[in-house]
Amino acid sequence: MASNQLPNVVFIIADQMKWSALRMYSNIGIETPALERLAHEGVRFENGITPHPLCVPARVSMMTSRFAHSTGARRNETLMPPGELHAFRIWKDLGYTTGLIGKNHCFIQRSDLETLDVRLEISHGGLPKDDYLGEDPSVQGMEWVTPVEVIEESHSSRSNMRGGSGAGNYIVSDHHLDGYSSSAIPTQVESFLERAANGDTFDGNGETGGQEKPFAIQVSFPDPHAPNEVPRKYAEMIPPDSISLPPLRKGEFEDPKAPERNKVVYEMLNLEGKSEDEVRNIVATYLAMTRFVDDGIGRILDKLDELGLRENTIVVFTADHGDFAGEHNMFGKGGVYYDSLVRVPYIVSWPDGGVLQSAVNDSPVSTIDLLPTILHLSGVADFNSYPLDEPGQETSSPGPRVLIDTNSELITSESLRRLQGKLLPTVTDSSERIAAFSEYGTGGPDFTL
Repeated sequence: MASNQLPNVVFIIADQMKWSALRMYSNIGIETPALERLAHEGVRFENGITPHPLCVPARVSMMTSRFAHSTGARRNETLMPPGELHAFRIWKDLGYTTGLIGKNHCFIQRSDLETLDVRLEISHGGLPKDDYLGEDPSVQGMEWVTPVEVIEESHSSRSNMRGGSGAGNYIVSDHHLDGYSSSAIPTQVESFLERAANGDTFDGNGETGGQEKPFAIQVSFPDPHAPNEVPRKYAEMIPPDSISLPPLRKGEFEDPKAPERNKVVYEMLNLEGKSEDEVRNIVATYLAMTRFVDDGIGRILDKLDELGLRENTIVVFTADHGDFAGEHNMFGKGGVYYDSLVRVPYIVSWPDGGVLQSAVNDSPVSTIDLLPTILHLSGVADFNSYPLDEPGQETSSPGPRVLIDTNSELITSESLRRLQGKLLPTVTDSSERIAAFSEYGTGGPDFTL
């Protein structure tokens, strides 16, 4: 390996993994050997914070190092805006082989997808069937190593849960282990790493054994996000009676001073009517899904070691956001800023690149700083030197434009934005005032959490 070669980057994201699910962060968490190994090889941040508690805004912010109010990506329906400068544009410009394997939930513009040499998407219900929130069933650069029919069969139960994946739903299944996303993704990454180490191209020409190039790949696990399903092997590793539940608060949202938005989220996600045994089962399933993801991460680390790539590879792990997982008597997540939703696991490792090992940093740090941090570690670019928007492309909006901000009787309550059928509450003075945004029109798409 050339001494002047740019470092490789493996950027691992878990979906909806709360910080306290991991024993290294909390005594109510479970053991995660692979992540503990990664933390031993790098810096674990005790107070990692995501800039947003919803998937798409958090992912767009991570990939652009810009807040949601700057990009306009403030909901799950507002994916990466056109012309936005993001990590893959920079890596591609620097000569990296680029890849995204797993859940996308971020990129939708053709110009953005073209920055990826390799792209294979898989989400909670298996392989993409349509363009739901930007999912694209096509692949780039590679075919699935795990047979597609195995992946589809292993997601058959979960895909049927998509319509009813609310608080308290879970299943333990017995499908082919290789087909679950937490296994199919590391299998694909292992193949990618082998080919990258061999200098193979991913452009369809089939060239092998060429000059080795640096690679930057996002490995995006859809779990432990709902629908909550786990193979029996992992369910048996985390028995429900072995876990610790968060303390139960009663009457928290009966207080008239409780924020209205929080009350709305509670109505959607509360575990009222569930027995303690039922709550234990759903939380244990969530933790077992977390352990399954950890085993997949272990396979990726093993392959990096086996191929001799680890010494020149920056490995980053975090989550887009967390989950209530029983806290505040809720399960899931919503657009509210509770600690359980915005505090995330956060590890950066590059032992041969000067990053400290077995270090714990308790300073508050945000995942919005990941991209400039990786660029700084690589020693190749100052993030602030890049223009915010790509020349010749539409400039991204800082947010929806206010079309109407009035108390006009011409605007009725039926035209207000709704959250799962409920009017979005807002803070106002004593006079009625209604704001309509260009982004929402007179109703907009269903709000997706």
